[in-house]
Order: sequence, then structure tokens, then C-alpha cells
Amino acid sequence: MSGGGFVKKAGAPLNIVEIIRAFCYTENMKTYDVIVIGGGASGMAVANSLKGLKTAVLESADRAGKKLLASGNGRCNLTNLRLGADFYNNPAFVSHALTVYDVNYTLSFFRRLGLKCAVEETRVYPYSFTSSSVSDVLRRGLDRAGAEVITGCEVTSLEKTDGGFTVKCGSGEYRGKIVVLATGSNAGTGLDSTALAVRLGHKSKKFAYGLNQIKCDTSRLKGLSGVRVKCALTLFKDGQERGREQGEVLFKDYGLSGIAAFNLSSLIARERGEGYTVVIDFMPDLDREEVAEELAARCDAGFTPDNGLLTGLFHKQIAANLLSAAAGNTQAERLASLTVLIKNYEIKVKGLLGNQTAQVASGGLLTDEFDNKTMESVICKGFYAVGEVLDADGLCGGYNLQWAWSSAFAAAEDIRRKLIKQNQ
Repeated sequence: MSGGGFVKKAGAPLNIVEIIRAFCYTENMKTYDVIVIGGGASGMAVANSLKGLKTAVLESADRAGKKLLASGNGRCNLTNLRLGADFYNNPAFVSHALTVYDVNYTLSFFRRLGLKCAVEETRVYPYSFTSSSVSDVLRRGLDRAGAEVITGCEVTSLEKTDGGFTVKCGSGEYRGKIVVLATGSNAGTGLDSTALAVRLGHKSKKFAYGLNQIKCDTSRLKGLSGVRVKCALTLFKDGQERGREQGEVLFKDYGLSGIAAFNLSSLIARERGEGYTVVIDFMPDLDREEVAEELAARCDAGFTPDNGLLTGLFHKQIAANLLSAAAGNTQAERLASLTVLIKNYEIKVKGLLGNQTAQVASGGLLTDEFDNKTMESVICKGFYAVGEVLDADGLCGGYNLQWAWSSAFAAAEDIRRKLIKQNQ
């Protein structure tokens, strides 16, 4: 009996108990055209795009789309009108999917699901500005697509078998012609399921956690916890510039948060290692000479470093830290020192916070083992990987969710073509 759990040895007598057991085993194993492992953003996008195929979504949580609820601080920045492969760590791999399944394709997909969107600058959000609106339309879409969603199902084993794959989840077993791994990473509340692909022969790069808060030497950040400021951050490694971001920064007890810090954290996560420093420019709209002129003009108006020089320019605690760090014995020397500090306030980086606070992970399955047009494995046919489980991550601003959608659409299109051809 093929696929039933037993094989009769040549010359051995038939055992009726074994026959009944094997028959029941085969009857109880659910079979599907496609099994999607992971009910997050990319997994639900795949299943929504496979209407007409018998599809199962296996989700470890008690509800599909749960991790999506935390996206964008609960607002869900689902894509960005300013899209390009250069916003990602792996532009050569992501470029094709992002071009074919671009922002317009994504917005059309969500419009069909019933989601109305709004735009802030170039960032796209649900019109309600709540992540639940996105997860709700995706879950409703799964029902309309006829997908079976099995929650509380953490996959423990994935094996290639004749005609497809066998997936084990607790006491349950499922068989599919095709399997899509869409489990993301263990950033935030997720799981690291790359081991499932490793058992199929794939290689994986250990996750590091980007879009995260930066731990710093806090000796120059005393009293700043909770203070927000618009500024520019430049990241250096061993004295060499690695990146620059401008925007809001939120000071924390342990270091830096906010969008500008998040984007630099992704560079740290990708490169890893030590020797990083962050330089804060508190007046990025002025060059150093213009800052010097501003301070000189304030001195001419009667202000001094010891009497209100920085009042009205900066938050009082930022002003206090700058004045405390300024060197020099004369007023001219202190003004020169303050000018440098305002444009170059250097903070030593100690590392990143862990996976629990991260929005995305850098690392995952090596992309040279997947077709960048279809997301199908080149070493295990019928196996696909989409979204964050692949070593492809983007900057803050909707880029990681756009990769989830684009890679999902690419995989679904190829799966539909392949299975329709088989069925014919």
C-alpha cells in the first residue's frame, strides 16, 4: 500500500491488523494541493491568491495574522509609494518580484479584498490606520478563496515524499503536492522555522534583529530618556561611514529608538560585529559655519553658555548635555566646542536589543538556493519560501511588508500555473 504507512515484505504473510491500521492512517491524513506553513502576512497573501486550489494554512498561533497586528505600532504601514530594490539588503534577488508585483499590484490586490488605503507622505496605511483592518480583510479573503486555516499547529517536521511533501504538526499529518514556507522569523512574537528548510538541504544565515532599538554607552545621554528630537544620525564602523538617516529619534534609558535609529539598526544587523558609533547632528538643516553664526548672534544678543545660550534652540535636557560636554576655558573656546558638538555628538554603540523588540530579522534562508522569479527552491522542487524567512530585509517604511506581498504573489502565480498544467 503506497503512502499508507506500511510495506509488505516479499514472502511475508498479510497481517489483517496491519492492513486496517495502514488504511486508517491513509484515510486520516489530509491531502491538499498546497500547504502554506505560516499564517502571517506572506502566508495569507499566498493562500488568498490560490482560489480554486485545495489549500491549507498551518498557523502556530491561535489566529492567523496575529503578528501583523503589531506592525507599524498597530497602524500597519503596508507599503511605500517610493519603492525600489535599493531599499533592501539583497537588491539583486528582490528586484524582479518588486518590479512585477509592485505597489500598484499590491493596492489592487487589497482593493479587491475590500481594504481602503490612505497615504502619509509616501507611506501607505489602511484608511482606518489600524492593523486589524489589514488582517481582517486577509482572513475574510481566505474564506472566500476556500483555504482551510488550521490554528494552534506548530509544524515539527517537513519531509519530501513521492508526489509531494508530508508535514507533521503535533499529532496531525498533512500531505501536499506543494509546500510554501511563510513563517517569517522569530523577531517580535514569531518563530524561527528555517530548520524545516535546512532538513530539505537548504542553508540558512543566523538571524540578527533589525528595525530595532540601539543600545549605546549612555554616559552622554543622561536625563534624555523619553525626549524626542528631529535630527540626523550617521553610523560609523571603525571610523568608516556606513549610513545616514534623518528623522525622529527617541532617546531611551539604554540608547536610541525612532525611525532614524531603526533604519541604522538594520545596517548593524546585516553587517554584525562591533566597532560602531552613531554621530547625532542636532541641526541637520544648517552647516557648521551657519551653526557658528547662530551661536555668535545669540552671544551678541547677550546670551552666554552659562546664561541661556541654547534656550529656545533645543529641549532643555539636550541643551544641558551639550553644555556639559563643551570644552574650553574661554567663551570663544566653548562656542567652538558647542558648534562641533551640535553637529557631531558622538555616541558609542554597544549593540542591538534582542528579537522581542525587533520588527524584522536580517538573515534566513540563502537566496541563491531559490529562483528569484518564482520563489521556488532550486534544490527541492515543489518547495517555496516567501517573505522574511528568506535572507531579504528592507528599511523601515512599509518595505518589509511589500516584500512579503511581492514574494507571495510571485510564488502563488507560479504555483497556479504549475498545478493547472498538472491537472490538465
